[in-house]
Amino acid sequence: LQGIADRVSSLATHPKFPLVLIACKSSVVYLWDYHTKELRTIRMFLETCKSQPRCVTFDKTGSLAAIGFTSGIVKILDGLALTELGTSFKIAKDEIVGLAFSPCGQWLAAADSAHNVALWRTSPDSSQPVKCRSWIYIGRHHSHTRPITGLEFGSRNSKSVTLISIGEDKMLQEYDLKISSAERGLCLHDL
Repeated sequence: LQGIADRVSSLATHPKFPLVLIACKSSVVYLWDYHTKELRTIRMFLETCKSQPRCVTFDKTGSLAAIGFTSGIVKILDGLALTELGTSFKIAKDEIVGLAFSPCGQWLAAADSAHNVALWRTSPDSSQPVKCRSWIYIGRHHSHTRPITGLEFGSRNSKSVTLISIGEDKMLQEYDLKISSAERGLCLHDL
């Protein structure tokens, strides 16, 4: 792709449009239309001071994009304009290596390079647009002894959302989202 001057650290495809979000080590994020081969939006993160975007993802509607940085910051942006929605989290000094939105859009999980998983939840209030909802930090759990290689949401049945992580330690961890809360933190599922 023309215009990308540095190494690509992550990419994500838009769930509804022929768009790809590309994060580069130069602290620049590009939104490309892969049908027309045109650059739609470019966003520079100079304010993050020595921090580069490390991973990117969209929510299932494409309304939101989340970007994880090498400084441990997670930012939530408008999925098309790449403007900040006023939501930024600093969970640790460790680099964010993975991000995932739940299928319902109410949960956001992040994995960091210190083998932790962090979780946020937004209000299910359907009267508020997704972009205006506030996010509540649930907590973080030191889940693995080696790097985390996967972070995914799924469901046990049609009503229950679950979060799992897997690491190079060959451990699969499942988190109990029903009992996890800001008061209790992020809890593992008892088998």
